[in-house]
Amino acid sequence: MSDIDKTAVRDAATVIVLRDPDRPHVLMGQRGKTAAFMPDKFVFPGGAVDAAYLANKVLLGGHFAITRGMSDVEDAALLMQGFDGSATSTQAGFDQTDAVYADILSGADDGFLMQLVGIADTPLV
Repeated sequence: MSDIDKTAVRDAATVIVLRDPDRPHVLMGQRGKTAAFMPDKFVFPGGAVDAAYLANKVLLGGHFAITRGMSDVEDAALLMQGFDGSATSTQAGFDQTDAVYADILSGADDGFLMQLVGIADTPLV
Protein backbone atom coordinates (compact mmCIF):
# COMPACT_ATOMS: atom_id res chain seq x y z
CA MET A 1 0.00 0.00 0.00
CA SER A 2 1.33 3.44 -0.90
CA ASP A 3 2.00 6.09 1.68
CA ILE A 4 -0.64 8.82 1.58
CA ASP A 5 -0.04 12.28 2.97
CA LYS A 6 -3.07 12.46 5.24
CA THR A 7 -2.55 16.18 5.83
CA ALA A 8 -2.94 17.01 2.11
CA VAL A 9 -6.27 18.12 0.68
CA ARG A 10 -7.73 15.42 -1.61
CA ASP A 11 -11.02 14.47 -3.25
CA ALA A 12 -13.66 13.37 -0.78
CA ALA A 13 -17.36 12.68 -0.57
CA THR A 14 -19.65 13.97 2.12
CA VAL A 15 -23.22 13.63 3.25
CA ILE A 16 -25.20 16.52 4.69
CA VAL A 17 -28.20 15.35 6.67
CA LEU A 18 -30.88 17.85 7.65
CA ARG A 19 -33.94 17.36 9.82
CA ASP A 20 -37.00 19.54 10.48
CA PRO A 21 -37.23 22.23 7.75
CA ASP A 22 -38.80 24.74 10.16
CA ARG A 23 -35.95 24.45 12.64
CA PRO A 24 -33.10 22.62 10.87
CA HIS A 25 -30.77 20.25 12.65
CA VAL A 26 -27.54 19.26 10.89
CA LEU A 27 -25.69 15.98 11.55
CA MET A 28 -21.97 16.55 12.16
CA GLY A 29 -19.19 14.73 13.92
CA GLN A 30 -16.07 15.87 15.73
CA ARG A 31 -12.71 14.59 14.50
CA GLY A 32 -10.32 13.19 17.05
CA LYS A 33 -7.62 15.33 18.66
CA THR A 34 -4.91 13.17 17.05
CA ALA A 35 -6.34 13.22 13.49
CA ALA A 36 -3.72 14.24 10.89
CA PHE A 37 -6.18 16.46 9.01
CA MET A 38 -8.37 19.01 10.84
CA PRO A 39 -7.93 17.57 14.34
CA ASP A 40 -10.66 18.34 16.86
CA LYS A 41 -12.86 20.06 14.22
CA PHE A 42 -16.56 19.54 13.58
CA VAL A 43 -17.16 18.08 10.10
CA PHE A 44 -19.88 16.55 7.95
CA PRO A 45 -19.77 12.72 7.70
CA GLY A 46 -17.86 11.41 4.69
CA GLY A 47 -14.45 10.26 3.60
CA ALA A 48 -11.86 10.03 0.87
CA VAL A 49 -13.02 9.11 -2.61
CA ASP A 50 -11.59 5.83 -3.94
CA ALA A 51 -11.54 6.12 -7.73
CA ALA A 52 -10.71 2.43 -8.30
CA TYR A 53 -13.62 1.33 -6.08
CA LEU A 54 -16.05 3.55 -7.97
CA ALA A 55 -14.71 2.46 -11.38
CA ASN A 56 -15.08 -1.23 -10.50
CA LYS A 57 -18.59 -0.68 -9.12
CA VAL A 58 -19.62 1.08 -12.35
CA LEU A 59 -18.14 -1.77 -14.42
CA LEU A 60 -19.98 -4.39 -12.40
CA GLY A 61 -23.29 -2.52 -12.36
CA GLY A 62 -22.99 -1.85 -16.09
CA HIS A 63 -22.34 -5.51 -16.82
CA PHE A 64 -25.37 -6.51 -14.75
CA ALA A 65 -27.83 -3.91 -16.05
CA ILE A 66 -26.62 -2.98 -19.52
CA THR A 67 -24.59 -5.86 -20.96
CA ARG A 68 -26.78 -8.60 -19.50
CA GLY A 69 -29.99 -6.55 -19.30
CA MET A 70 -30.86 -7.72 -15.82
CA SER A 71 -33.01 -5.60 -13.50
CA ASP A 72 -34.00 -7.74 -10.53
CA VAL A 73 -33.35 -5.70 -7.38
CA GLU A 74 -32.79 -8.77 -5.17
CA ASP A 75 -30.22 -10.18 -7.61
CA ALA A 76 -28.48 -6.80 -7.69
CA ALA A 77 -28.43 -6.60 -3.88
CA LEU A 78 -26.92 -10.09 -3.61
CA LEU A 79 -24.34 -9.15 -6.22
CA MET A 80 -23.25 -6.04 -4.33
CA GLN A 81 -23.05 -7.84 -0.97
CA GLY A 82 -19.90 -9.59 -2.16
CA PHE A 83 -18.38 -6.46 -3.72
CA ASP A 84 -15.55 -4.78 -1.83
CA GLY A 85 -13.99 -2.78 -4.66
CA SER A 86 -11.15 -5.18 -5.38
CA ALA A 87 -10.43 -6.71 -8.79
CA THR A 88 -11.12 -10.14 -7.28
CA SER A 89 -14.60 -9.20 -6.05
CA THR A 90 -15.33 -7.44 -9.35
CA GLN A 91 -14.46 -10.60 -11.30
CA ALA A 92 -16.50 -12.70 -8.86
CA GLY A 93 -19.43 -10.33 -9.47
CA PHE A 94 -19.04 -10.72 -13.24
CA ASP A 95 -19.04 -14.51 -12.81
CA GLN A 96 -22.09 -14.39 -10.52
CA THR A 97 -23.95 -12.15 -13.00
CA ASP A 98 -23.09 -14.47 -15.89
CA ALA A 99 -24.29 -17.52 -13.94
CA VAL A 100 -27.68 -15.91 -13.16
CA TYR A 101 -27.92 -14.74 -16.79
CA ALA A 102 -27.24 -18.30 -18.04
CA ASP A 103 -29.91 -19.67 -15.67
CA ILE A 104 -32.45 -17.18 -17.03
CA LEU A 105 -31.59 -18.06 -20.63
CA SER A 106 -31.85 -21.79 -19.94
CA GLY A 107 -35.18 -21.46 -18.14
CA ALA A 108 -33.73 -22.67 -14.83
CA ASP A 109 -34.53 -19.26 -13.33
CA ASP A 110 -37.13 -16.72 -14.27
CA GLY A 111 -36.13 -13.18 -15.03
CA PHE A 112 -36.68 -10.26 -17.33
CA LEU A 113 -33.81 -9.40 -19.70
CA MET A 114 -33.62 -6.18 -21.67
CA GLN A 115 -30.14 -5.71 -23.07
CA LEU A 116 -28.83 -2.49 -24.55
CA VAL A 117 -28.11 -3.25 -28.21
CA GLY A 118 -27.12 0.17 -29.45
CA ILE A 119 -27.53 3.88 -29.21
CA ALA A 120 -29.04 5.91 -32.06
CA ASP A 121 -27.19 9.13 -32.70
CA THR A 122 -30.11 10.48 -34.76
CA PRO A 123 -33.62 10.50 -33.28
CA LEU A 124 -36.28 8.64 -35.24
CA VAL A 125 -39.09 10.86 -36.46
